[in-house]
Amino acid sequence: MNGKMILTAAVMLVYLAFLLPIYIIREEREGLIKAGGSKLALSAAFCAVGMWGIVSQGGDTFSLLVFAGLLCSLIGDYYLIFINEHEKKFLNGIMSFGTAQILYIAALAGRGGFRAWEFIIAAALIAAVVVAKSLLKLSFGRMELPLSVYTVLLIFMAVRAGFYWYSMEGAEISAGLFFTGAVLFLLSDISLGLWKFFRPAPLFRNLVAMCYFTGQIMIAFSVVYH
Repeated sequence: MNGKMILTAAVMLVYLAFLLPIYIIREEREGLIKAGGSKLALSAAFCAVGMWGIVSQGGDTFSLLVFAGLLCSLIGDYYLIFINEHEKKFLNGIMSFGTAQILYIAALAGRGGFRAWEFIIAAALIAAVVVAKSLLKLSFGRMELPLSVYTVLLIFMAVRAGFYWYSMEGAEISAGLFFTGAVLFLLSDISLGLWKFFRPAPLFRNLVAMCYFTGQIMIAFSVVYH
């Protein structure tokens, strides 16, 4: 195991076994706003890993675009601290994360062209989301349009990441990290939607944090290893 792998393991250990549990516990006991500092510490950490990747890899287009997406996510994390208090900040958060998805897609686009199957699979997943939303009778109110646009971007990003990983035949660590991170990101937002608009159960709230921050740190490490 080389030095980079050892440092990666150490960062992941501190991130997932220390910082993340602290945030989850604080959020459960004190609420989103009071736990905001712990949340932003996690966000700053995945941005720091992205910067590590830029420094170590020379700052190519992929690295810079992913890092910009991580920064937009940090901004979105700040706004979503107030998800239950301020609708405008919730909207700002959606816009920040939507921008992050566009930047991630742009980064992945530079790693291989788009394929027809990507659009077909993305359309099928979007249709499945629409059906599930109807069955669960979810209503997003005035957030219907921005959340719908964001959902399309998120799904396409995850599908694009999957095809990028598949095209590498699993040989590139970076592609596997990004794809796994993208899937976890998608799962976190599904959990967030269920928590916000269906049932505010602790299970959904905890899944949001676990999937989201694990996914983002893996996307950040894809820059380190690409």
